Amino acid sequence: MHRCFPFHAPRCKTALRWTGRVLIILLITLIATIAGTGFWYQLPVPEGFKIPALILWGVFCLGVAAGEFSSKRRKKARIAFIIVLTAALTWWISITPSNDRIWADDLAHTVTGTIKGNIVTLQNVRNFNWRTRQDYDQKWESRDYDLTKLQSVDLFLSTWGNPDIAHTLISFGFAGDHYVTFSFEIRKEHGEAYSPIAGFFKQYELALIAADENDIIRTRTNVRKEAVSLYRVQLSPEQGRRLFLSYVTRGNELAKTPVYYNTLTSNCTTVVFDMTRVIVPGIPMDYRVLISGRLPGYIYDQGGFGTKHNLADIIKSAPITDLALGMKPGDNYSTLIRTNLPD
Repeated sequence: MHRCFPFHAPRCKTALRWTGRVLIILLITLIATIAGTGFWYQLPVPEGFKIPALILWGVFCLGVAAGEFSSKRRKKARIAFIIVLTAALTWWISITPSNDRIWADDLAHTVTGTIKGNIVTLQNVRNFNWRTRQDYDQKWESRDYDLTKLQSVDLFLSTWGNPDIAHTLISFGFAGDHYVTFSFEIRKEHGEAYSPIAGFFKQYELALIAADENDIIRTRTNVRKEAVSLYRVQLSPEQGRRLFLSYVTRGNELAKTPVYYNTLTSNCTTVVFDMTRVIVPGIPMDYRVLISGRLPGYIYDQGGFGTKHNLADIIKSAPITDLALGMKPGDNYSTLIRTNLPD
C-alpha cells in the first residue's frame, strides 16, 4: 500500500487539493440549488422576472465554481459568494409570516378559545356543508365544551395516493355524541394550491382549524374520496383534557403570532407529536412520525391503542370511507363511521 510520506507526498497533496475543490464545488451547487428554489418561491418580483433572475443567479454560481480552478480568482470568488449569500440570508430572515392575507374560504378563520373552569369556549369552529370541493355553505360557530364530559380521543389519518403520506387529525368526543376535530393545515391563500416543495420555503402559514366531523372528515370521505382511517387512542381522562387544552393554547398562540408551515419539521403530524410529548413525557422520536402513514404502528408500539387487540386487527377495522359513502338520510355521520371501532 502506498504511503504519502515520503515518496508520494506531492501526488497526495495534489489529490487532496482536488478532493477539496470538488467538495467545495458540490457545496456551492447545493447552496445554489436551495437558494435558487427559495428565490423562485419568494422573490418579490413578477413571475416574468423570476426566470431571468434565476439565470443570473446560476451564472454567478457557475463563475464562483469555476474560480476554484484558478489560484488568482479563487479567493475573490469565495469572498463574492459569501457576501452575496449573506445578503440573501438577511433577506430570507426578513420574510415573516402573517395572519393578514386573502385566505381560502375554508381557512378564513382559525380557532381560538377561552377557558373558564371546566368550560372551554371555542370561537370559529368550522361547520361547512360540502357538496363538492367548490360548492359549499359556509358556517363558523362558537361552541362550548365541558371537559368533565370528555369521553374519547380519536386519530384520523387521511391519504390520497401514497399510503405513507397521510394528513393527521385529532377528534375529541364528548357526552351525547358531540365531537370536535382539530387539524393543523397549511393556510392557503385564495386560489393557491399546495406543493410539498413550496412547503420548505415559507410559502404557507400554519393554521389550526377546529371543525365538526360532518365537515372536516366527511369532506375527505364523501367529497374528495380519500382513504380515511379511524383509530381510538387510549389516554387517561386527565391526559385527554390536557391534550384538548394544548390545542386551545396553540390556537391562541397562532392567532397572535403566526408561524410558517414546514413540510418536514412543522406539519400536521410533527406539531401533534410535539404537543403529545409534553403530555406523555419520554415518548421517543421515530421515523414513523415523519412518514405519517405508518403512524399507527408507532402509536401501537407505545401502547397508545391498548393491548386488547393486535395491530393487524386494529388496522383492518380502521378504514371508514366505505362506511361514510354508504351514509343514508337520517344517519348520524359520527356514529356511522365508528361502526367498526374495536371495543
